[in-house]
Amino acid sequence: MTPALSSAARKALIADYKDRATVAGIYAVICSATGQVWVGQTRHIDTRWNGLGFTLKTGSGRDPSLQAAWNAHTPEDFRFEQLDRLPTDLSDLRLKDELKERAARWTARLQAETLLAGGAPPTSHSRRDFFASFQSEDGKSAPSAWRRSQRVYIGRAASTPCPRRRSGAIWRCGGVFRRLAPPLSGSTRPFMPFTATVLTMFPEAFPGALGVSLIGTAWREKGLWSLETLDIRAFSEDRRGFLDDTPAGGGPGQVLKADVVARALDSLEGSSRPLLYMSARGRSLTQARVKEWAKADGITVLCGRFEGVDQRVLDARGFEEVSVGDAVLAGGEAAAMLVIEACVRLIPGVLGSGESLSTESFEDGLLEHPQYTRPRTFEGLDIPEVLLSGDHRKMELWRQEQREKTTQDRRPDLWAAHLARQPAESSANSKLKGKKARGE
Repeated sequence: MTPALSSAARKALIADYKDRATVAGIYAVICSATGQVWVGQTRHIDTRWNGLGFTLKTGSGRDPSLQAAWNAHTPEDFRFEQLDRLPTDLSDLRLKDELKERAARWTARLQAETLLAGGAPPTSHSRRDFFASFQSEDGKSAPSAWRRSQRVYIGRAASTPCPRRRSGAIWRCGGVFRRLAPPLSGSTRPFMPFTATVLTMFPEAFPGALGVSLIGTAWREKGLWSLETLDIRAFSEDRRGFLDDTPAGGGPGQVLKADVVARALDSLEGSSRPLLYMSARGRSLTQARVKEWAKADGITVLCGRFEGVDQRVLDARGFEEVSVGDAVLAGGEAAAMLVIEACVRLIPGVLGSGESLSTESFEDGLLEHPQYTRPRTFEGLDIPEVLLSGDHRKMELWRQEQREKTTQDRRPDLWAAHLARQPAESSANSKLKGKKARGE
């Protein structure tokens, strides 16, 4: 039996809980079945979905439109996403203004509905008008035919009096009644133009590095891409939650079961997005492949663990096995982040300057040239004089020479491929110049 806490220990735990910093922020609730999006604000963003999800499940959601959508679809059709996290050092007044401003900006950007924090108050001070906005299960108007309902909206009392109002300022008149909500929209507008979905045993590993700097800003503030995680452990039918088993034919370690992975993947909406499985035995990741994936609506990435994934589900579902290098990791989560970042940074608007992409490593088969900045001298080492000359022609020639030299020294394979392309490119350029000379 667990020993009872002493009074001092209990007080210490309570004080620690009260002193724990909370993060305010903006969030979105997305219904994948209809494309509807609701944007809300909260002072406790890390725990907001716990409370909101509970009220929706019990039919007591305070936003009529969201509750109506929840009642019409399954919980699996909804997802919760943090859009913005505010600094913890803001004053109370500043925090309130900042939440309001950012919520309005996200609502406009996503063409979303504003999530009502305390329910939809009556729009009229007339008791008859207020009751007319409610109806019972058989369609008769309130209050003449109130009846109990399993799908309910509980509206909080505002300025309109209610003859049967009970404690807690909850509207209850002869039982629980339901409030009419606006009809569901048939819109199928996409929430984000590029969506990265990760199938993993450890969704808490994300967003990691994807949530910071320009990549994180493009996700949380600009809305240029979206990140989803799916816990594949939830799809195990074993009562103990096991999703792996010993390798067929014997051997060390465990293998992720095909049926568990298949159920997790099949739970996602059907799409033509590339399916990637991070594996040390896959084809090497290249910038050319990243460019192809970045042009799609998104990617779905499966993160392996243990000895890997049953090959049958990889073949049956058409996964492409991808390796990020000649090294073995404990799991595919870090590799998945690498692939996602490589794709997302190519989305227009994510990086500050599009020109920075054109001179990077691998863009033309060569590695990038070395970079320098102030101070001019560092520990006796100077910036190359050519970069300070102001002669742009000389600087370009120097950078090209450095790219070729670096590629030849560090990546002989890339240098050989670069040389092999030169004759073909030279021939194509000569033909183009000939056509121009002939006026064709």
